[in-house]
Amino acid sequence: MNQESIKKDLTILVCSCDAYEDLWMPFFTLLKRYWSPLDIDIILNTESKSFSMDGLDIQCVHSPNEKRYGQRMLNALEHIKTEYVLLLLDDFFLRKPVCEETLKQIISWMNADENIAYFNCDRLYTYVDYEVNKYPGFKRLPPASYYMLNMQAAIWRTDILKSFWRPDASPWEWEMIYNLLTIDHPQYKFYCAINSEDAFLDYGHRTHGDVWGVYRGKWIVEDVGPLSEKENIDIDFSVRGTYVMGEPIARTPRTLSNTLKKCKLFCKVRPVYELPLYIWFEMCRLVKAVFKHPSDYTYIEHILEKERKRFLSSMK
Repeated sequence: MNQESIKKDLTILVCSCDAYEDLWMPFFTLLKRYWSPLDIDIILNTESKSFSMDGLDIQCVHSPNEKRYGQRMLNALEHIKTEYVLLLLDDFFLRKPVCEETLKQIISWMNADENIAYFNCDRLYTYVDYEVNKYPGFKRLPPASYYMLNMQAAIWRTDILKSFWRPDASPWEWEMIYNLLTIDHPQYKFYCAINSEDAFLDYGHRTHGDVWGVYRGKWIVEDVGPLSEKENIDIDFSVRGTYVMGEPIARTPRTLSNTLKKCKLFCKVRPVYELPLYIWFEMCRLVKAVFKHPSDYTYIEHILEKERKRFLSSMK
């Protein structure tokens, strides 16, 4: 597989928004520096602003009047004509050269099995070892795993990625609620890196800590500060401020309106007859939160737990 054929097979999709415009220069500078030559089409998904850089083929896909993240994602995926897409976020600042031979190997594996959904850079939690090193450096996520749908860097089969998105889904909702959609498609295979050194891209995640780049809209100066000095990249930290490590996280309050919104989303991924149980679990959590006894056990967790037990029984 030569350079021309990887361009034919793969497109890079960078997910961003106008408010994160100040990340584009450092992101694309490092992408160009550590992936050279980069003769692959790049799509920058944002609302209305544009960006270009000499030596990179960047197409900006705009959705100026669309506030729904899921619909913007679907709009961007409609512009991808290759069979595979490398999903990236705008704060995935590369730290090491990209080994294109590894990407070519992954594409050849996916060409040989049309049910492979992705190869993911992340080291995802798995409740049981499953197809470890069938593809060297990777393991398969067993059914009903957490975060089978996630926004970490991954080479996706474009059609499968598109099939899992819904117009109203936010990234958090996609990773949590819409993750249940994977249960309905047991034929799809999801693979993740076994160790950090097995990841085909180094952009700080897991290697440099669980919090890196930009967190909750603010720079992680402990990570990006040394990186900007090392790479001689000028970053204005005053634009969005800096996140203080250990700072308390402001969580979305468990209110009745939030609960009703999640119920509506739940109905889009599961049969309607399950809604009463979902509401019961959510109301119990709401009451516990009022009395300062928060619970993380949700009906979604209940569904996943049942599916995991079923899968483990089938392995015996």
